[in-house]
Amino acid sequence: MADTPSEQNAPIAKEQVTRFREAYVEAKGSSQPPRALIVGATGEVGQKVLYELLVSEAFDQVTSLGRHNVTYEGPHADKLVQRIIDFEQLEGDAYKEDIEGHTHGFCCLGTTRAKAGKEGFYKVDHDYVVAFARQFYKVNQGDVRPLHFSLVSSMGADASSQFLYTKTKGEAEQALRGIGFTRLAIFQPGMLLCDRKESRWLERAAIQSVRALSKIVSTSRLGIPTGTLGLAIVKDVLSHPVQTGQRPTTQVISNTEAVQVASK
Repeated sequence: MADTPSEQNAPIAKEQVTRFREAYVEAKGSSQPPRALIVGATGEVGQKVLYELLVSEAFDQVTSLGRHNVTYEGPHADKLVQRIIDFEQLEGDAYKEDIEGHTHGFCCLGTTRAKAGKEGFYKVDHDYVVAFARQFYKVNQGDVRPLHFSLVSSMGADASSQFLYTKTKGEAEQALRGIGFTRLAIFQPGMLLCDRKESRWLERAAIQSVRALSKIVSTSRLGIPTGTLGLAIVKDVLSHPVQTGQRPTTQVISNTEAVQVASK
């Protein structure tokens, strides 16, 4: 039986966190510590990213912006700051103070057409994603300060696709590439393996099929546990401390690559 990705995960090492913080301070030329800002922390992936951000102790503050507060009872809860926002007002100055002062952005927003409708899906998975990324860059003076941004997209994302889901994801990626982050990390996971509270029968059937296939082949090419993806996203950031003067770069991390990152 092939191991599932979650069984191969390696926790974040303290040495990695130390190197990350030292490299960051050196890049800034000051003692200002890194701070993380996340949207979508109430979702299946976002919850895992939030947990890893706080548990790692790599960031002095982790701020969550969303329609609802996150229920978090894990380690270092004192570092978590939560703000309720209206995503329709994200592009203005209404939340400038909440966004300001952060060095790393994480976008885990996502819904489904079945839940939100065609227009609602596009608004969340494209409009809100792009608005948050642009405001994060604008407010934190991305033109003069090194900024890292991580996006949870999807396998098959393609702006020229004929399918709404992959087309929307591709258009969001395309928009973020043009913003100018010091480093943009785009994660393209396959099927998200989790016990979703609002899972639908078709989605549950698909997840069960992937898990069944894991008895024959590794799931690393088919899907990924949300815990593995969350760990990979944070490990990726710690492995790539951005530097002052660094040219903007974009890296796309596939499903298989995310599993590999989480295992190291």
